[in-house]
Amino acid sequence: MAIENHFFLVAGVLALFFAIGHAVWGQRSVLGDVQASAMPLFTKHMLLVIWNQPTVFHFLSAVALIRAATSAANALNDPLVVFIGVVSFGFFLNYVATSLIKNRAALAQIIPQTIALMIYLGIIAAGTNR
Repeated sequence: MAIENHFFLVAGVLALFFAIGHAVWGQRSVLGDVQASAMPLFTKHMLLVIWNQPTVFHFLSAVALIRAATSAANALNDPLVVFIGVVSFGFFLNYVATSLIKNRAALAQIIPQTIALMIYLGIIAAGTNR
């Protein structure tokens, strides 16, 4: 299995790190507090499900990007990879917009993630423009 697009391979590895980081950080920093709270059980369950949707997305993105890295079918890979980038950027915009409306202080907490995301999106763009 030869690597056809090293940019997609790097982006796939980053997506895997995003998935692991989101799951681990979320469990330690967010979901632990939710589970320990007095919220109704169904609310806790729904927050767990909602939190893990981006985790699953990043994991599946990693699989798709790594698969795209080993395929020469650019006509099929490039639209999928662009979609992954757009959805990832959409998650970011949702966080920024919600923070601007509800809790501006939360924006300072995502500076490292913002830098990582911009690098990730740049790598995806470079892979589609090679």
